[in-house]
Amino acid sequence: MGLAEKQAMAQFKEKLFPDWHKKLTTALGKPIDVTFEDMTFTTVDGVRYLPSCFFDRFTADVAAICKDKLGKEAMQGAVTSVCVKYTPTPKDFKLELSDSVFTVTAKWDGSLGTDCPAAGAYKTFFMSKL
Repeated sequence: MGLAEKQAMAQFKEKLFPDWHKKLTTALGKPIDVTFEDMTFTTVDGVRYLPSCFFDRFTADVAAICKDKLGKEAMQGAVTSVCVKYTPTPKDFKLELSDSVFTVTAKWDGSLGTDCPAAGAYKTFFMSKL
């Protein structure tokens, strides 16, 4: 992670992340920790595309799962934190749930559906795990 990526991540965390975190907390119905493995972000675009390529889709899918009491209770019980990572390797995105930590690794500046999860991918993942 070079200086440009560090600056992009700092700006994202300061200016954009608080609103996205609030939207995610609202969708889930409880506070949730979100962390970024900063050192994995090796491109500025990897940071720049987090709102559209991760938060838009993830928040929408969490809201869809939590639309009723049963879904909300299942998500709240299964996920206490989220860890977001970047990979420079195309077609290598991963979704993992272990010990109540949801970890997503993707090439955020890549192609939707192959390099990073497309709309609905998070819902599909969680519906098979909850």
